[in-house]
Amino acid sequence: MAGELSRTKEDLAAQLESQRVAHQTQIKELEKRFEPMLKHLDARNAEVAKIERILERPRMDCGFKAAPEVARLRSVLESSGLFFETSVLEECADDLLQDGVITLAGPPGNGKSQLAMHLPLLFIDDRDYTANVKEYITWVEAHSGLNESEIVGYEEDNGVVRYPVPGFFSKAALKCIESGFHWLFMDELNHADVKNAFGTLYNPLRNLAKGASFKIPGFHREVNVPRTFRLITAMNTADERYFADFTSSIRTRFRQVRIMAPGIELERKAVEFHCGPVLASVRRVISDKKGEPELITDEIEMLLDTLADIRRISEERTALDYYPGVSDTIGIVNAACRKVERDLSKRSTAEKIQIHVPFESRLAKSFDGVSLMLHSLECLTASDKLKKNYAGPYDKLKRQLDDYGNNIGL
Repeated sequence: MAGELSRTKEDLAAQLESQRVAHQTQIKELEKRFEPMLKHLDARNAEVAKIERILERPRMDCGFKAAPEVARLRSVLESSGLFFETSVLEECADDLLQDGVITLAGPPGNGKSQLAMHLPLLFIDDRDYTANVKEYITWVEAHSGLNESEIVGYEEDNGVVRYPVPGFFSKAALKCIESGFHWLFMDELNHADVKNAFGTLYNPLRNLAKGASFKIPGFHREVNVPRTFRLITAMNTADERYFADFTSSIRTRFRQVRIMAPGIELERKAVEFHCGPVLASVRRVISDKKGEPELITDEIEMLLDTLADIRRISEERTALDYYPGVSDTIGIVNAACRKVERDLSKRSTAEKIQIHVPFESRLAKSFDGVSLMLHSLECLTASDKLKKNYAGPYDKLKRQLDDYGNNIGL
C-alpha cells in the first residue's frame, strides 16, 4: 500500500512539474509575442510625455531677431544654380514677415520647391545650411486624400489603450517650440481639399505671424505656436482653377507669390550654370572642326527669345499649363549640345551643319509635335545671315502656337 502511495505521489509530482514547464513555456511565448507591443507602448508613452513637457513651456513671444536678408538668400540660391528676380524674393520676405503663410504659385519647372526649402535663410545665417536643412524646415507633399488627422493629429486606439498622435503641422510647430525656429513646407497644395484638411487651423493660420494656438486631439494643453513658425505651400498653376474656387477668406490665409521664369538675363545664367560643361565641350568640338564656337551663343540667345515669346502667348491666353519652365530650357540646351557633338563627330568640318532638335517638354505633347530649330551651325556664316535663316522657323513656330490656341479656344 505504501509503495502504491509513493508511486502516486511521484506521478503527481511529475505531472505538476510537467504543467509548470508547460505554463512557463506559454508565459515565455506570450511575453515574446507581446514584447514588441509593450516596447511600442513604452515608446508612445515616452513620446506623449515629451510632448506634454513641451506644451507646458510658456509661449516665446519674441519674433525674428533681425530683418530678412534677401541678399544672403539670393547668394545661396545662385550658388546652387537657382536664379530668381530680386522682386520675387523681396515679396516672399515681406509676406513671410507679415502674414506667416504663403503659397508659391507658378508653372512647373521654375524652382518653387527649391525656393521654398531655402526661404528660412531670410532669417537665419548657417554656412552649412544645405547639410542642416532638416533642422529648419520639414517638407511634406499634399495628396488627394489629405485630411485633418494627418495635418493636426488624432487619437489612436489599439484595443488596449488610446493615445494621441500629432500630425505633420503639429510636429513642425512642436519642433519650433523646442528649437526656436522651424518651418513647414507643403508641396503640391493643389492636390488637397484645403477647406477640409485645414478645418481646425482656419483661425490659427490667420494669426500665425502673431503667435497662434491650437489643440492636438488627446492633449489637454494647447500648442502655443512661436511667432517664428511659418507655413509655406506650393502649387502648379496648371491647377490654379481649383485654387480659384476657394473662398476669399481661405485665399487670404494662403497669400500667393507668383513664381514664373525669370528674365532672359537670369535664365542665361541658369543655362551657363547647368549646361556649362556640355557647352564648353561642344564649343571645343566646333573649334576643332574649324567652325566658330560663338555661333552656339547666338543660337541660345535666339532660343531664349523664342521661349520668352511662348511664355508671353501662354500668359496672354491663360494657358499656363503650356508654359515652358527654366528646367525645360536647360533640358533643351543639354540635349541639343549632345546632338551637335554626335553629328559633328561624323564630319570633317562644321561647315553647313543643320540640326533639328525636338522640343522635349510638355509642349511636345500639348502643341501636337511643335518643335524648335535650335541649331543650324555654319562655320563661315555671319551672325546676321544666321538670324535671317532663323526667321522662317521662328515665325512658323509662333503661327503654330497661335493656330493651336485658336483650335482649342484659348
